[in-house]
Amino acid sequence: MIEALLADRGYDADVFRAELAKAEVEAVIPANSTRREPIPHDREICRWRNLVERLLNS
Repeated sequence: MIEALLADRGYDADVFRAELAKAEVEAVIPANSTRREPIPHDREICRWRNLVERLLNS
C-alpha cells in the first residue's frame, strides 16, 4: 500500500489532495505560491524527492 505521494508544487490542488486523502495516502506537496494558507508538508522528505528527481534527470 502507498503511504505517501511526493510531488512538486504543480500538483498542489485541493481536488488532488482530496483524492489522496480518500485513498488514505499522505500528500507531501509544497504549497503553490497562489495558495492563501499554505498546507504544511514534510520539508525533509521534499529535499530527498528533489535530490532523486535531479539524479534521474541528469
